[in-house]
Amino acid sequence: MANTGVFNIDDINFLKDNQQYPELGQLQLIETQTFSSVSAVVFANMQESTYDTHFITYYFENGSHDVGIFARFGTDSSTFRDSNNHYAGPRIEGNGNGNYASTSMWGINICNLGSMQSDYDGPAFSGYIYLYDLGNPSRYSMVTSHSAYTGRSNIHSTTYYGSGSYGTAEKHTAFRLFPNTGNCSGKASLYGIRFG
Repeated sequence: MANTGVFNIDDINFLKDNQQYPELGQLQLIETQTFSSVSAVVFANMQESTYDTHFITYYFENGSHDVGIFARFGTDSSTFRDSNNHYAGPRIEGNGNGNYASTSMWGINICNLGSMQSDYDGPAFSGYIYLYDLGNPSRYSMVTSHSAYTGRSNIHSTTYYGSGSYGTAEKHTAFRLFPNTGNCSGKASLYGIRFG
């Protein structure tokens, strides 16, 4: 098959038969980062013009104790919406009791306070994040997330569900994950999903 940049129906069928042609709604890996002792993980190649929705999986380990994992939208690889640009969203955290909070804060709260430590049983924080409408300058960028981590007392696991939005309609081309204190190590993967 010649690579002319244009697929005819035979090319498409050949690629589909060999599972090399993406279908609408299918996850497409954009980037995977493995990091060690960093203060933040930045995805600067979001391909927001290509994908309607983004999906991120992550785990953090070997970092500071009693931290939270936060996120911010960015307009380029070094400009992120911070303390002057509030994010809003509800969250539900459960450790047997469960609670609810609705906040407006300086970042998107992905995980609340937990113990991020070297854990021979596995990652200290792990979860996934969906990002919506990053490439549409006339819509609010939105996020939903789910995470699991070791609680502060180190004797229970905690799960965290959250959602949020950035309160100004604008295009976002980058996304930053970071602990609120100290450094972190781990792995994160960014995927794109096309719907049309």
